[in-house]
Amino acid sequence: MDATTCWLQLAPLFLYHFLVPTSCHWMPRQFPCDVTVNTTNTTDDIIFNCEERRLKNVPVGITRNVTVLDLSENNIRNVSLDAFSNLENLTLLNLNCVNKNGDTHIAEGAFKNLTNLQDLRLNGNGLINIPQILPLILDKLMLDNNKINFSNMSNLVGIQHVKELYLSKNCYYWNPCETDFTIEYGTFSVLTKLKVLMLAYNNLTRVPKGLPSSIQELHLDSNKIQQIAEDDFLGLTHLTILELQGNCPRCSNAPYPCVPCPNDSLDIHPHAFHGLTQLQTLHLAGNSLRFINNSWGAQSLQILDLSYNQLTIINKTTFLSGPENYMKTLSLQGNPFQCTCDLLEFIMWIKDNKNVEIPRLASEVTCNMPAKMRGQPMILFNIDDCNEDNIAFLIYSLSTSLIMFTVVITMAGHAFYWDASYILYYLRAKLKGYHSLKSTTTDNLYDAFVTYDTRDPLVSDWVLNQLRVQLEERGERHLPLCLEERDWAPGVPLIDNLFQSIRKSRKTVFVLTEAYIRTGNFRMAVYLAHQRLLDENIDVIVLVLLEPVLQHSHFLLLRRRLCGRSVLEWPQSAAAETWFWQHLRNAVRLDNQVMYNKIYSRYFTSK
Repeated sequence: MDATTCWLQLAPLFLYHFLVPTSCHWMPRQFPCDVTVNTTNTTDDIIFNCEERRLKNVPVGITRNVTVLDLSENNIRNVSLDAFSNLENLTLLNLNCVNKNGDTHIAEGAFKNLTNLQDLRLNGNGLINIPQILPLILDKLMLDNNKINFSNMSNLVGIQHVKELYLSKNCYYWNPCETDFTIEYGTFSVLTKLKVLMLAYNNLTRVPKGLPSSIQELHLDSNKIQQIAEDDFLGLTHLTILELQGNCPRCSNAPYPCVPCPNDSLDIHPHAFHGLTQLQTLHLAGNSLRFINNSWGAQSLQILDLSYNQLTIINKTTFLSGPENYMKTLSLQGNPFQCTCDLLEFIMWIKDNKNVEIPRLASEVTCNMPAKMRGQPMILFNIDDCNEDNIAFLIYSLSTSLIMFTVVITMAGHAFYWDASYILYYLRAKLKGYHSLKSTTTDNLYDAFVTYDTRDPLVSDWVLNQLRVQLEERGERHLPLCLEERDWAPGVPLIDNLFQSIRKSRKTVFVLTEAYIRTGNFRMAVYLAHQRLLDENIDVIVLVLLEPVLQHSHFLLLRRRLCGRSVLEWPQSAAAETWFWQHLRNAVRLDNQVMYNKIYSRYFTSK
């Protein structure tokens, strides 16, 4: 279908905006992308969504009227020179991770014919250099998660018209380049229209100087910057958002534990922010700051993030009060405040400036010192605590007792939770008129309920792909198995699911591993299976030992003597697996009492 025919079929859509469909049926069914029309009061966007289609090439048949093209998350290794040659109406092109399996080669000049392109996204393509010969109308260029070398940024002349430039994560822990960077003075000065510059998550050691004065947003978070000089932001009079968080120590951009600071904290010159007369948002979180300079707070500042530093004391004079205070949000959580009388003035400032929002003030802005106040909200600090030693000692004693009581209750709950749950469940059933169920074989919905460690992927895979196949699909056909990951009803309490699964199954197969026998699920399932033996005189237990567990357990020794054929071990030899599966089928489909040792069976069976 040629472009002229497509336009003729699309024309009625532009004549009747209110009848525009959400999808276009004028494309062939074999076309791999979704095509939609988004009509607004001012524009009619033709959107080709080819995201995650396993494409190896730019698809043929994209019509010339397309305005938005998304080719992200595919397997396109090469973008040829003429890949977009006829798409002059394109305004947004998304090539993020266009080759998920590796780097992508984009031919120089591949975008030269896109004269209306405003938004170009090239994240995660392994690019070494910034693409050249880009449309003059381009406003937004995204180059995050590439391999661009900041030491060689001489080719910015070709994008001097860009307003938003994203260069984050070009050299960090998950995208290593094994070197540190210092961007030369004036590197970005040719970008005279630049408003947003993203340089986060790189190995920058200094703030790039000589930035264009047009910048409004500057992101330098999670780098290796150790010092902010007086002239680092000189001339940035239009800057409104500045992000410097996570430079000291560097945690988000480094393996655990965090990379420490050589200077113990980010060194900020007292007058570093003086020229930022329009600054509204300043992020300084996670920089090990030990004090706040009064000169850092510009009068225009509305959002200040000081969380997760090493602040102990903040003076009342640090921030403005009354009508002169433009602050709207002040983040302080995660600091080791010393809740002494020296902090009282700042607490009074918080109470006097109720229009300032302090996130999580009552939960995470807490005291670290003195010991009696540790972990308590700073806002609850009382001046009387400075002088009333007796009251302070009483509070300390009560706090210690409460902590010890909580620890004891928590440990007891952890150790005996499943025992208590079973007892409560049993008593509740008795109070509601519980009576024994007389099960027959016709009541069973399942051949066996298989209980195992669902948190272990290897065990889950063995149960679902080997045990299930052998018991359900091979040999004689019987009732299906009951599996937690497949048959349990969502939203039902664990104990109810266990109870119903054991009651509605002829047998209960325990797949045992070292990790599983230590869980509460195993203990509860054993209780309920034995409860069925007590109520109905039906032994339903079959043990499958994937690992050599419970070797000194009296329960396992007794089980082997009473009904040895209901205890099976996974063979070490592959040749013996056929015998194992046959024995397991017999153990599941035969009554355990039939398999009892003749010497002991008379003591455990009824006449």
